[in-house]
Amino acid sequence: MHSAQRFHIGVLAESLRVSCYLHNFIQWALRQPNIRLTVVILRPSGSGQNAGATSQGTTELLQCSPTPGPSHAVDRWLCTQLDGLERRLLRRRPHLLGHLERYDLAGTEVQTVCLAGTGARLAAPSPTPGDLERLASLGLDLLLELGGASAPRGCLSVARLGVVRLLYSDDSVQRGGPSGFWEVYRRHDSTGFTFLHLAEAHAEGRVLLRGSVPTQLHYLSNQAELLRWAYRQLALLMQRTAQSGSLPLGEPRMPYCHRTDTFPTWLEALWYVARLQGLRGRKTLDRLLGRVKRRSVAVLRSHWRGAVLSDAVTIPNPPGRFLADPFVVERGGRTCCFVEDFDYRRGRGSIAAYEIGPGAITPMGLVVQEPFHLSFPFVFEYEGELYMCPETGEARDIRLYRCVDFPGKWVYEKTLMREVSAADTMLFARDGRWWMFTNVDPLSDGTHSAELCVFWAAHPLSDVWTPHPLNPIICDATRARNAGLLFDGQRLFRVSQRWDFDFYGKQAQINEVLTLDEQRYEEQTAGLLQASFGRSAVGMHHMHGVDSITVFDYVTHSSRRG
Repeated sequence: MHSAQRFHIGVLAESLRVSCYLHNFIQWALRQPNIRLTVVILRPSGSGQNAGATSQGTTELLQCSPTPGPSHAVDRWLCTQLDGLERRLLRRRPHLLGHLERYDLAGTEVQTVCLAGTGARLAAPSPTPGDLERLASLGLDLLLELGGASAPRGCLSVARLGVVRLLYSDDSVQRGGPSGFWEVYRRHDSTGFTFLHLAEAHAEGRVLLRGSVPTQLHYLSNQAELLRWAYRQLALLMQRTAQSGSLPLGEPRMPYCHRTDTFPTWLEALWYVARLQGLRGRKTLDRLLGRVKRRSVAVLRSHWRGAVLSDAVTIPNPPGRFLADPFVVERGGRTCCFVEDFDYRRGRGSIAAYEIGPGAITPMGLVVQEPFHLSFPFVFEYEGELYMCPETGEARDIRLYRCVDFPGKWVYEKTLMREVSAADTMLFARDGRWWMFTNVDPLSDGTHSAELCVFWAAHPLSDVWTPHPLNPIICDATRARNAGLLFDGQRLFRVSQRWDFDFYGKQAQINEVLTLDEQRYEEQTAGLLQASFGRSAVGMHHMHGVDSITVFDYVTHSSRRG
Protein backbone atom coordinates (compact mmCIF):
# COMPACT_ATOMS: atom_id res chain seq x y z
CA MET A 1 0.00 0.00 0.00
CA HIS A 2 1.37 3.43 -0.94
CA SER A 3 2.56 5.39 2.10
CA ALA A 4 0.43 8.41 1.17
CA GLN A 5 -2.75 6.37 0.84
CA ARG A 6 -4.91 5.92 3.92
CA PHE A 7 -6.03 2.41 4.83
CA HIS A 8 -9.77 2.28 4.12
CA ILE A 9 -11.87 0.29 6.60
CA GLY A 10 -15.55 -0.43 6.16
CA VAL A 11 -17.58 -1.22 9.28
CA LEU A 12 -20.90 -3.03 8.98
CA ALA A 13 -23.69 -1.67 11.18
CA GLU A 14 -27.36 -2.57 11.29
CA SER A 15 -28.41 1.05 11.72
CA LEU A 16 -27.11 4.49 12.56
CA ARG A 17 -27.54 3.72 16.25
CA VAL A 18 -24.48 1.81 17.42
CA SER A 19 -23.09 0.43 20.67
CA CYS A 20 -20.74 2.42 22.86
CA TYR A 21 -17.95 0.04 21.84
CA LEU A 22 -18.41 0.61 18.12
CA HIS A 23 -18.88 4.34 18.72
CA ASN A 24 -15.59 4.52 20.63
CA PHE A 25 -13.82 2.51 17.93
CA ILE A 26 -15.13 4.85 15.22
CA GLN A 27 -13.95 7.89 17.18
CA TRP A 28 -10.53 6.26 17.60
CA ALA A 29 -10.29 5.51 13.86
CA LEU A 30 -11.19 9.10 12.95
CA ARG A 31 -8.17 10.30 14.95
CA GLN A 32 -5.72 8.05 13.09
CA PRO A 33 -3.89 9.88 10.27
CA ASN A 34 -3.40 6.68 8.23
CA ILE A 35 -6.95 5.27 8.52
CA ARG A 36 -10.09 6.18 6.60
CA LEU A 37 -13.35 4.69 7.89
CA THR A 38 -16.77 4.25 6.32
CA VAL A 39 -19.77 2.87 8.17
CA VAL A 40 -21.92 0.67 5.93
CA ILE A 41 -25.52 0.76 7.11
CA LEU A 42 -27.47 -2.44 6.52
CA ARG A 43 -30.87 -1.29 7.80
CA PRO A 44 -31.15 2.44 7.20
CA SER A 45 -34.84 2.44 8.05
CA GLY A 46 -34.03 1.52 11.65
CA SER A 47 -31.73 4.47 12.31
CA GLY A 48 -32.47 7.18 14.79
CA GLN A 49 -32.76 10.88 14.15
CA ASN A 50 -30.85 12.61 16.89
CA ALA A 51 -27.21 12.41 17.89
CA GLY A 52 -26.30 11.46 21.43
CA ALA A 53 -26.59 8.54 23.77
CA THR A 54 -29.71 6.62 24.69
CA SER A 55 -30.34 3.79 27.12
CA GLN A 56 -31.04 1.11 24.58
CA GLY A 57 -29.15 -2.17 24.95
CA THR A 58 -26.10 -2.61 22.82
CA THR A 59 -26.40 -6.38 22.80
CA GLU A 60 -29.15 -8.82 23.37
CA LEU A 61 -29.92 -9.24 27.03
CA LEU A 62 -30.63 -12.62 28.48
CA GLN A 63 -33.65 -14.26 26.90
CA CYS A 64 -35.32 -17.58 27.45
CA SER A 65 -36.26 -19.88 24.61
CA PRO A 66 -39.94 -19.43 23.73
CA THR A 67 -41.94 -22.42 24.87
CA PRO A 68 -45.51 -22.98 23.69
CA GLY A 69 -48.20 -23.31 26.29
CA PRO A 70 -48.49 -22.08 29.90
CA SER A 71 -44.73 -22.10 30.50
CA HIS A 72 -44.32 -19.19 28.05
CA ALA A 73 -45.63 -16.80 30.70
CA VAL A 74 -43.17 -18.24 33.19
CA ASP A 75 -40.37 -17.70 30.66
CA ARG A 76 -41.25 -14.06 30.21
CA TRP A 77 -41.65 -13.37 33.92
CA LEU A 78 -38.39 -15.09 34.85
CA CYS A 79 -36.44 -13.31 32.12
CA THR A 80 -37.84 -9.98 33.27
CA GLN A 81 -36.69 -10.67 36.82
CA LEU A 82 -33.28 -11.83 35.68
CA ASP A 83 -32.85 -8.79 33.43
CA GLY A 84 -33.60 -6.51 36.37
CA LEU A 85 -31.15 -8.36 38.61
CA GLU A 86 -28.36 -8.15 36.02
CA ARG A 87 -28.91 -4.42 35.52
CA ARG A 88 -28.76 -3.79 39.27
CA LEU A 89 -25.52 -5.76 39.53
CA LEU A 90 -24.05 -3.87 36.57
CA ARG A 91 -24.70 -0.53 38.28
CA ARG A 92 -22.20 -1.56 40.95
CA ARG A 93 -19.43 -1.44 38.34
CA PRO A 94 -19.23 2.27 37.38
CA HIS A 95 -16.70 1.73 34.58
CA LEU A 96 -19.16 -0.65 32.86
CA LEU A 97 -22.28 1.53 32.94
CA GLY A 98 -21.93 2.50 29.28
CA HIS A 99 -22.49 -1.12 28.27
CA LEU A 100 -26.24 -0.56 27.81
CA GLU A 101 -26.01 2.68 25.86
CA ARG A 102 -26.34 3.34 22.13
CA TYR A 103 -25.01 6.31 20.21
CA ASP A 104 -26.54 7.78 17.09
CA LEU A 105 -24.20 8.50 14.19
CA ALA A 106 -26.65 10.84 12.48
CA GLY A 107 -25.20 14.33 12.29
CA THR A 108 -21.69 13.23 13.22
CA GLU A 109 -18.58 13.60 11.07
CA VAL A 110 -18.27 9.90 10.32
CA GLN A 111 -18.81 8.89 6.69
CA THR A 112 -21.78 6.57 6.28
CA VAL A 113 -23.14 4.68 3.29
CA CYS A 114 -26.66 3.28 3.30
CA LEU A 115 -27.23 0.46 0.85
CA ALA A 116 -30.34 1.94 -0.66
CA GLY A 117 -33.23 -0.33 -1.44
CA THR A 118 -31.92 -3.32 0.49
CA GLY A 119 -32.93 -2.76 4.09
CA ALA A 120 -33.15 -6.04 5.95
CA ARG A 121 -32.58 -8.00 2.74
CA LEU A 122 -28.84 -7.45 3.07
CA ALA A 123 -28.79 -9.75 6.08
CA ALA A 124 -30.38 -12.48 3.95
CA PRO A 125 -28.23 -15.17 2.34
CA SER A 126 -28.43 -13.74 -1.21
CA PRO A 127 -27.90 -9.97 -1.60
CA THR A 128 -28.81 -8.27 -4.85
CA PRO A 129 -26.07 -7.58 -7.44
CA GLY A 130 -26.54 -3.89 -6.74
CA ASP A 131 -25.65 -4.41 -3.07
CA LEU A 132 -22.31 -5.99 -3.95
CA GLU A 133 -21.58 -3.39 -6.62
CA ARG A 134 -22.19 -0.60 -4.10
CA LEU A 135 -19.84 -2.21 -1.62
CA ALA A 136 -17.17 -2.82 -4.25
CA SER A 137 -17.37 0.81 -5.41
CA LEU A 138 -16.25 2.05 -1.98
CA GLY A 139 -12.67 0.89 -2.63
CA LEU A 140 -12.34 -0.74 0.77
CA ASP A 141 -9.13 -2.34 1.96
CA LEU A 142 -10.96 -4.30 4.67
CA LEU A 143 -14.53 -4.92 5.81
CA LEU A 144 -15.23 -5.43 9.51
CA GLU A 145 -18.07 -7.54 10.85
CA LEU A 146 -18.25 -6.81 14.57
CA GLY A 147 -20.97 -9.11 15.79
CA GLY A 148 -24.05 -6.94 15.48
CA ALA A 149 -24.33 -7.08 11.68
CA SER A 150 -23.53 -10.03 9.43
CA ALA A 151 -21.68 -9.61 6.18
CA PRO A 152 -23.89 -10.68 3.25
CA ARG A 153 -22.98 -13.81 1.35
CA GLY A 154 -20.83 -13.10 -1.65
CA CYS A 155 -19.14 -10.00 -0.20
CA LEU A 156 -15.72 -11.55 0.50
CA SER A 157 -14.30 -9.95 -2.64
CA VAL A 158 -15.67 -6.42 -2.17
CA ALA A 159 -12.65 -5.40 -0.02
CA ARG A 160 -9.02 -5.91 -0.98
CA LEU A 161 -8.21 -8.00 2.12
CA GLY A 162 -11.65 -9.54 2.59
CA VAL A 163 -13.61 -9.54 5.87
CA VAL A 164 -12.50 -9.64 9.52
CA ARG A 165 -15.19 -11.02 11.81
CA LEU A 166 -15.14 -10.50 15.57
CA LEU A 167 -16.70 -13.37 17.51
CA TYR A 168 -17.62 -12.73 21.14
CA SER A 169 -16.34 -16.14 22.24
CA ASP A 170 -13.33 -18.38 21.84
CA ASP A 171 -14.81 -20.34 18.97
CA SER A 172 -12.65 -23.39 19.74
CA VAL A 173 -14.49 -24.01 23.02
CA GLN A 174 -17.70 -21.93 22.90
CA ARG A 175 -20.10 -21.05 20.11
CA GLY A 176 -23.57 -19.60 20.33
CA GLY A 177 -25.12 -16.96 22.53
CA PRO A 178 -25.82 -14.91 24.42
CA SER A 179 -22.23 -13.71 24.52
CA GLY A 180 -20.62 -14.04 27.92
CA PHE A 181 -23.49 -15.97 29.51
CA TRP A 182 -22.48 -19.60 29.14
CA GLU A 183 -18.96 -19.00 30.44
CA VAL A 184 -20.49 -17.71 33.69
CA TYR A 185 -23.12 -20.44 33.74
CA ARG A 186 -20.44 -23.15 33.38
CA ARG A 187 -17.95 -21.23 35.55
CA HIS A 188 -15.14 -21.14 33.02
CA ASP A 189 -11.92 -19.57 34.25
CA SER A 190 -11.85 -17.17 31.28
CA THR A 191 -14.12 -15.80 28.57
CA GLY A 192 -12.66 -15.54 25.10
CA PHE A 193 -13.05 -13.67 21.83
CA THR A 194 -11.85 -14.55 18.32
CA PHE A 195 -10.87 -12.59 15.22
CA LEU A 196 -11.47 -14.48 11.96
CA HIS A 197 -10.23 -13.52 8.52
CA LEU A 198 -12.66 -14.47 5.75
CA ALA A 199 -11.56 -14.31 2.11
CA GLU A 200 -12.32 -16.14 -1.12
CA ALA A 201 -9.18 -18.23 -0.68
CA HIS A 202 -10.37 -19.46 2.73
CA ALA A 203 -14.07 -18.77 3.14
CA GLU A 204 -14.21 -20.97 6.26
CA GLY A 205 -11.96 -18.43 7.98
CA ARG A 206 -8.48 -18.26 9.43
CA VAL A 207 -7.92 -17.35 13.07
CA LEU A 208 -5.99 -14.08 13.37
CA LEU A 209 -6.16 -13.84 17.15
CA ARG A 210 -7.75 -15.42 20.18
CA GLY A 211 -7.86 -13.53 23.45
CA SER A 212 -9.53 -13.91 26.81
CA VAL A 213 -10.38 -12.06 30.01
CA PRO A 214 -11.09 -13.43 33.50
CA THR A 215 -14.71 -14.56 33.73
CA GLN A 216 -16.76 -12.23 35.92
CA LEU A 217 -19.27 -13.39 38.49
CA HIS A 218 -22.40 -12.44 36.56
CA TYR A 219 -23.46 -12.30 32.95
CA LEU A 220 -23.77 -8.63 32.00
CA SER A 221 -20.50 -7.65 33.67
CA ASN A 222 -18.80 -10.55 31.91
CA GLN A 223 -20.24 -9.48 28.57
CA ALA A 224 -19.17 -5.86 29.15
CA GLU A 225 -15.59 -6.79 30.08
CA LEU A 226 -15.40 -9.11 27.08
CA LEU A 227 -16.41 -6.37 24.66
CA ARG A 228 -14.13 -3.74 26.23
CA TRP A 229 -11.05 -5.92 25.80
CA ALA A 230 -12.08 -7.28 22.39
CA TYR A 231 -12.44 -3.77 20.98
CA ARG A 232 -9.08 -2.78 22.45
CA GLN A 233 -7.51 -5.66 20.52
CA LEU A 234 -9.46 -4.62 17.43
CA ALA A 235 -7.87 -1.15 17.54
CA LEU A 236 -4.39 -2.67 17.93
CA LEU A 237 -5.00 -5.07 15.03
CA MET A 238 -6.26 -2.27 12.76
CA GLN A 239 -3.34 -0.04 13.72
CA ARG A 240 -0.81 -2.69 12.71
CA THR A 241 -2.73 -3.60 9.57
CA ALA A 242 -2.92 0.03 8.46
CA GLN A 243 0.84 0.40 8.95
CA SER A 244 1.79 -2.77 7.09
CA GLY A 245 -1.04 -2.86 4.53
CA SER A 246 -1.64 -6.56 5.22
CA LEU A 247 -3.17 -8.87 7.80
CA PRO A 248 -1.30 -11.54 9.78
CA LEU A 249 -1.32 -14.94 8.12
CA GLY A 250 -3.45 -16.53 10.82
CA GLU A 251 -4.11 -20.21 11.46
CA PRO A 252 -6.73 -22.53 9.95
CA ARG A 253 -9.83 -23.21 12.03
CA MET A 254 -10.18 -26.64 13.58
CA PRO A 255 -13.36 -28.75 13.80
CA TYR A 256 -15.68 -27.68 16.62
CA CYS A 257 -16.42 -30.57 18.97
CA HIS A 258 -18.86 -29.04 21.46
CA ARG A 259 -22.53 -28.17 21.50
CA THR A 260 -23.53 -24.93 19.82
CA ASP A 261 -25.45 -23.01 22.47
CA THR A 262 -28.66 -21.05 22.12
CA PHE A 263 -30.50 -18.81 24.54
CA PRO A 264 -31.05 -20.60 27.87
CA THR A 265 -34.29 -22.34 28.71
CA TRP A 266 -36.24 -21.11 31.70
CA LEU A 267 -34.83 -23.98 33.76
CA GLU A 268 -31.26 -22.99 32.84
CA ALA A 269 -32.00 -19.35 33.65
CA LEU A 270 -33.46 -20.39 37.02
CA TRP A 271 -30.39 -22.51 37.77
CA TYR A 272 -28.14 -19.59 36.83
CA VAL A 273 -29.95 -17.31 39.31
CA ALA A 274 -29.82 -19.94 42.06
CA ARG A 275 -26.06 -20.42 41.64
CA LEU A 276 -25.45 -16.67 41.48
CA GLN A 277 -27.39 -16.08 44.69
CA GLY A 278 -25.61 -19.00 46.33
CA LEU A 279 -22.24 -17.52 45.41
CA ARG A 280 -23.20 -14.12 46.77
CA GLY A 281 -24.47 -15.74 49.96
CA ARG A 282 -21.24 -17.65 50.46
CA LYS A 283 -19.18 -14.50 50.01
CA THR A 284 -21.34 -12.68 52.57
CA LEU A 285 -20.92 -15.52 55.06
CA ASP A 286 -17.15 -15.57 54.51
CA ARG A 287 -16.97 -11.85 55.26
CA LEU A 288 -19.02 -12.24 58.44
CA LEU A 289 -16.87 -15.13 59.66
CA GLY A 290 -13.60 -13.54 58.58
CA ARG A 291 -12.73 -16.42 56.26
CA VAL A 292 -10.19 -15.64 53.56
CA LYS A 293 -7.95 -17.38 51.06
CA ARG A 294 -4.59 -17.01 52.77
CA ARG A 295 -1.20 -17.40 51.11
CA SER A 296 1.92 -18.95 52.58
CA VAL A 297 5.52 -19.19 51.35
CA ALA A 298 7.44 -22.47 51.29
CA VAL A 299 11.15 -23.23 50.77
CA LEU A 300 12.81 -26.27 49.16
CA ARG A 301 16.54 -26.99 49.33
CA SER A 302 16.82 -28.22 45.76
CA HIS A 303 16.93 -27.02 42.17
CA TRP A 304 13.48 -26.28 40.78
CA ARG A 305 13.79 -29.00 38.15
CA GLY A 306 13.90 -31.71 40.83
CA ALA A 307 11.62 -30.02 43.34
CA VAL A 308 9.22 -32.22 45.34
CA LEU A 309 6.77 -29.65 46.68
CA SER A 310 5.52 -31.82 49.54
CA ASP A 311 9.06 -31.75 51.02
CA ALA A 312 9.08 -27.96 51.36
CA VAL A 313 9.33 -26.11 54.67
CA THR A 314 6.66 -23.45 55.18
CA ILE A 315 7.63 -20.05 56.57
CA PRO A 316 5.08 -19.26 59.31
CA ASN A 317 2.82 -16.32 58.51
CA PRO A 318 3.10 -13.51 61.10
CA PRO A 319 -0.11 -12.85 63.09
CA GLY A 320 -2.60 -10.79 61.08
CA ARG A 321 -0.50 -11.01 57.93
CA PHE A 322 0.36 -13.36 55.09
CA LEU A 323 3.44 -13.92 52.93
CA ALA A 324 3.43 -14.31 49.13
CA ASP A 325 5.42 -13.75 45.91
CA PRO A 326 8.79 -15.11 47.08
CA PHE A 327 12.08 -14.41 45.28
CA VAL A 328 15.37 -15.90 46.45
CA VAL A 329 18.93 -14.60 45.97
CA GLU A 330 22.38 -15.84 47.00
CA ARG A 331 24.91 -13.09 47.80
CA GLY A 332 28.09 -12.96 49.85
CA GLY A 333 27.65 -16.49 51.14
CA ARG A 334 24.13 -15.77 52.41
CA THR A 335 20.81 -16.87 50.94
CA CYS A 336 17.74 -14.69 51.48
CA CYS A 337 14.12 -14.86 50.37
CA PHE A 338 12.24 -11.61 49.75
CA VAL A 339 8.45 -11.75 50.02
CA GLU A 340 5.33 -9.65 50.00
CA ASP A 341 4.26 -9.20 53.64
CA PHE A 342 0.58 -8.26 53.51
CA ASP A 343 -0.95 -6.62 56.58
CA TYR A 344 -4.72 -7.19 56.84
CA ARG A 345 -5.13 -4.18 59.12
CA ARG A 346 -3.46 -1.77 56.69
CA GLY A 347 -4.84 -3.51 53.62
CA ARG A 348 -1.44 -3.16 51.96
CA GLY A 349 1.76 -5.10 51.52
CA SER A 350 5.39 -4.32 52.28
CA ILE A 351 8.56 -6.25 51.42
CA ALA A 352 10.13 -8.50 54.05
CA ALA A 353 13.27 -10.65 54.05
CA TYR A 354 13.96 -14.12 55.46
CA GLU A 355 17.45 -15.59 55.67
CA ILE A 356 17.66 -19.26 54.69
CA GLY A 357 20.39 -20.75 56.84
CA PRO A 358 21.74 -24.30 57.07
CA GLY A 359 19.24 -25.35 59.72
CA ALA A 360 16.72 -22.54 60.07
CA ILE A 361 14.82 -19.79 58.27
CA THR A 362 15.24 -16.51 60.15
CA PRO A 363 12.99 -13.42 59.73
CA MET A 364 14.95 -10.26 58.97
CA GLY A 365 11.99 -7.90 59.19
CA LEU A 366 10.53 -5.44 56.71
CA VAL A 367 13.12 -4.10 54.27
CA VAL A 368 11.06 -1.87 51.94
CA GLN A 369 7.99 0.07 53.10
CA GLU A 370 5.94 2.73 51.33
CA PRO A 371 2.58 4.42 51.98
CA PHE A 372 1.24 2.44 49.00
CA HIS A 373 0.98 -1.30 48.33
CA LEU A 374 4.13 -3.28 47.52
CA SER A 375 4.36 -6.88 46.31
CA PHE A 376 6.23 -9.16 43.88
CA PRO A 377 9.81 -8.17 44.95
CA PHE A 378 11.70 -9.22 41.83
CA VAL A 379 15.46 -9.09 42.59
CA PHE A 380 18.36 -9.04 40.10
CA GLU A 381 22.04 -8.10 39.89
CA TYR A 382 23.64 -5.52 37.59
CA GLU A 383 27.29 -4.46 37.60
CA GLY A 384 27.84 -5.91 41.07
CA GLU A 385 24.83 -4.13 42.61
CA LEU A 386 21.62 -5.80 43.78
CA TYR A 387 18.33 -4.21 42.67
CA MET A 388 14.70 -4.86 43.43
CA CYS A 389 11.72 -4.06 41.19
CA PRO A 390 8.62 -4.59 43.34
CA GLU A 391 5.09 -4.04 42.14
CA THR A 392 4.15 -0.39 42.77
CA GLY A 393 0.99 -0.26 40.68
CA GLU A 394 -0.87 1.77 43.28
CA ALA A 395 1.68 4.55 42.72
CA ARG A 396 1.20 4.18 38.93
CA ASP A 397 4.84 3.60 38.15
CA ILE A 398 7.58 0.98 37.76
CA ARG A 399 10.50 1.73 40.06
CA LEU A 400 13.79 0.29 41.26
CA TYR A 401 15.34 0.04 44.73
CA ARG A 402 19.06 -0.63 45.35
CA CYS A 403 20.47 -2.68 48.19
CA VAL A 404 23.05 -0.79 50.27
CA ASP A 405 23.42 -3.35 53.08
CA PHE A 406 22.36 -6.90 52.25
CA PRO A 407 19.73 -8.01 52.98
CA GLY A 408 17.99 -5.43 55.14
CA LYS A 409 18.72 -1.92 53.80
CA TRP A 410 17.38 -0.70 50.47
CA VAL A 411 17.06 2.79 49.00
CA TYR A 412 14.92 4.13 46.18
CA GLU A 413 17.06 4.28 43.02
CA LYS A 414 14.88 5.54 40.16
CA THR A 415 11.57 5.23 38.32
CA LEU A 416 11.68 3.35 35.03
CA MET A 417 8.16 4.20 33.82
CA ARG A 418 5.63 6.76 35.03
CA GLU A 419 1.86 7.02 34.74
CA VAL A 420 1.42 3.35 34.05
CA SER A 421 -0.70 0.78 35.87
CA ALA A 422 1.58 -2.26 35.83
CA ALA A 423 2.01 -5.37 37.96
CA ASP A 424 4.51 -8.18 38.47
CA THR A 425 7.44 -6.72 36.52
CA MET A 426 10.54 -8.84 35.81
CA LEU A 427 13.87 -7.63 34.34
CA PHE A 428 16.69 -9.79 33.00
CA ALA A 429 19.58 -9.75 30.52
CA ARG A 430 19.52 -11.84 27.36
CA ASP A 431 21.40 -11.63 24.04
CA GLY A 432 22.99 -8.27 24.80
CA ARG A 433 19.83 -6.47 25.89
CA TRP A 434 17.85 -6.01 29.07
CA TRP A 435 14.25 -7.14 28.85
CA MET A 436 11.22 -6.12 30.88
CA PHE A 437 8.19 -8.41 31.18
CA THR A 438 5.26 -6.64 32.82
CA ASN A 439 1.48 -6.89 33.08
CA VAL A 440 0.03 -3.55 32.05
CA ASP A 441 -3.59 -2.58 32.71
CA PRO A 442 -4.33 -0.39 29.65
CA LEU A 443 -7.96 0.22 30.61
CA SER A 444 -7.09 1.30 34.19
CA ASP A 445 -9.78 -0.84 35.79
CA GLY A 446 -7.54 -3.06 37.92
CA THR A 447 -7.25 -5.91 35.40
CA HIS A 448 -3.58 -6.90 35.25
CA SER A 449 -4.12 -10.49 34.18
CA ALA A 450 -5.28 -10.09 30.59
CA GLU A 451 -2.13 -8.86 28.83
CA LEU A 452 1.62 -9.38 28.94
CA CYS A 453 3.85 -6.64 27.51
CA VAL A 454 7.57 -6.72 26.72
CA PHE A 455 10.05 -3.82 26.55
CA TRP A 456 13.80 -3.69 26.03
CA ALA A 457 16.67 -1.32 26.83
CA ALA A 458 20.46 -1.23 26.77
CA HIS A 459 20.66 -1.61 30.57
CA PRO A 460 18.17 -1.85 33.46
CA LEU A 461 18.75 1.75 34.63
CA SER A 462 17.80 3.16 31.24
CA ASP A 463 15.32 6.01 30.88
CA VAL A 464 14.20 4.67 27.49
CA TRP A 465 12.37 1.33 27.23
CA THR A 466 11.33 0.36 23.71
CA PRO A 467 7.99 -1.45 23.46
CA HIS A 468 7.93 -4.72 21.56
CA PRO A 469 6.09 -4.30 18.24
CA LEU A 470 3.82 -7.25 19.12
CA ASN A 471 2.66 -5.74 22.43
CA PRO A 472 0.69 -7.09 24.06
CA ILE A 473 2.56 -10.25 23.17
CA ILE A 474 -0.02 -12.32 25.09
CA CYS A 475 -3.70 -11.46 25.46
CA ASP A 476 -4.94 -14.45 27.42
CA ALA A 477 -6.11 -14.35 31.04
CA THR A 478 -5.13 -18.00 31.52
CA ARG A 479 -1.40 -17.34 31.11
CA ALA A 480 -0.57 -13.64 30.71
CA ARG A 481 0.23 -12.68 34.31
CA ASN A 482 3.78 -13.20 35.52
CA ALA A 483 4.42 -15.51 38.47
CA GLY A 484 8.19 -15.90 38.56
CA LEU A 485 11.26 -16.52 36.43
CA LEU A 486 13.31 -19.73 36.22
CA PHE A 487 16.55 -20.65 34.47
CA ASP A 488 18.04 -23.98 33.49
CA GLY A 489 21.44 -23.17 32.04
CA GLN A 490 20.72 -20.88 29.10
CA ARG A 491 17.08 -21.94 28.90
CA LEU A 492 14.57 -19.37 30.17
CA PHE A 493 11.19 -20.20 31.71
CA ARG A 494 8.44 -17.70 32.54
CA VAL A 495 6.05 -18.80 35.26
CA SER A 496 2.49 -17.54 34.77
CA GLN A 497 -0.68 -17.56 36.83
CA ARG A 498 -3.75 -19.56 35.93
CA TRP A 499 -7.14 -18.39 37.19
CA ASP A 500 -10.15 -20.42 38.13
CA PHE A 501 -13.68 -19.05 38.29
CA ASP A 502 -13.76 -16.61 41.24
CA PHE A 503 -10.34 -17.86 42.37
CA TYR A 504 -7.22 -15.76 41.89
CA GLY A 505 -4.13 -17.96 42.27
CA LYS A 506 -5.57 -21.40 41.59
CA GLN A 507 -2.60 -22.75 39.61
CA ALA A 508 0.69 -21.73 38.04
CA GLN A 509 2.13 -22.68 34.68
CA ILE A 510 5.76 -22.97 33.54
CA ASN A 511 6.35 -21.66 30.01
CA GLU A 512 9.64 -22.00 28.15
CA VAL A 513 10.60 -18.87 26.19
CA LEU A 514 11.67 -20.20 22.80
CA THR A 515 12.11 -16.96 20.86
CA LEU A 516 12.71 -13.46 22.19
CA ASP A 517 14.05 -10.68 19.99
CA GLU A 518 13.07 -7.22 18.73
CA GLN A 519 10.48 -8.64 16.30
CA ARG A 520 9.31 -11.99 17.66
CA TYR A 521 8.18 -13.73 20.81
CA GLU A 522 7.29 -17.37 21.28
CA GLU A 523 6.77 -19.53 24.34
CA GLN A 524 5.33 -22.97 24.96
CA THR A 525 3.89 -24.66 28.03
CA ALA A 526 6.46 -26.84 29.80
CA GLY A 527 4.54 -27.83 32.96
CA LEU A 528 1.67 -27.12 35.33
CA LEU A 529 2.03 -26.37 39.05
CA GLN A 530 -0.96 -27.57 41.07
CA ALA A 531 -1.74 -27.52 44.78
CA SER A 532 -1.82 -31.30 45.15
CA PHE A 533 0.89 -31.60 47.81
CA GLY A 534 -1.35 -31.54 50.90
CA ARG A 535 -1.20 -29.01 53.79
CA SER A 536 -4.82 -28.06 53.00
CA ALA A 537 -3.52 -26.24 49.94
CA VAL A 538 -6.21 -25.22 47.44
CA GLY A 539 -4.15 -23.03 45.11
CA MET A 540 -0.64 -22.09 43.99
CA HIS A 541 0.43 -19.11 41.92
CA HIS A 542 4.18 -18.39 42.10
CA MET A 543 7.63 -20.04 41.88
CA HIS A 544 11.23 -18.85 41.76
CA GLY A 545 14.59 -20.50 42.30
CA VAL A 546 18.37 -20.39 42.22
CA ASP A 547 20.80 -23.30 41.90
CA SER A 548 20.15 -24.88 45.30
CA ILE A 549 16.95 -23.24 46.58
CA THR A 550 13.38 -23.17 45.22
CA VAL A 551 10.62 -21.03 46.73
CA PHE A 552 6.90 -20.94 45.98
CA ASP A 553 3.66 -19.81 47.54
CA TYR A 554 0.37 -21.62 48.03
CA VAL A 555 -3.17 -20.83 49.16
CA THR A 556 -5.27 -22.23 51.98
CA HIS A 557 -8.71 -21.40 53.36
CA SER A 558 -8.28 -19.91 56.82
CA SER A 559 -9.47 -17.32 59.29
CA ARG A 560 -7.96 -13.87 59.05
CA ARG A 561 -7.07 -14.17 62.72
CA GLY A 562 -5.00 -17.31 62.12
